[in-house]
Amino acid sequence: MYANPLRCPQLMLIDAGTRAVLERGEENTDVILPQVKDPHSTAQWIEQCLAGHVPVPHSIKLQMACCLLATGEVETVEAGMQRVERAF
Repeated sequence: MYANPLRCPQLMLIDAGTRAVLERGEENTDVILPQVKDPHSTAQWIEQCLAGHVPVPHSIKLQMACCLLATGEVETVEAGMQRVERAF
């Protein structure tokens, strides 16, 4: 899976035979991305996000929140977003 920093794709949770759409984010326009998209530049950008020097894009935060929901760490996407916001 690719975590797109510009847009959160439609995310679906499939669990015990049931299927639910979790989220689909809007296009982000205020994302600070590296000028080039080679692996080294991308890795540096990720390090800058994790260090708090560059904001983590909303679409990636939303995807993290959905992962927290899918793993049972939180009850709702909103609770997942609150947890992600506290971390970043």
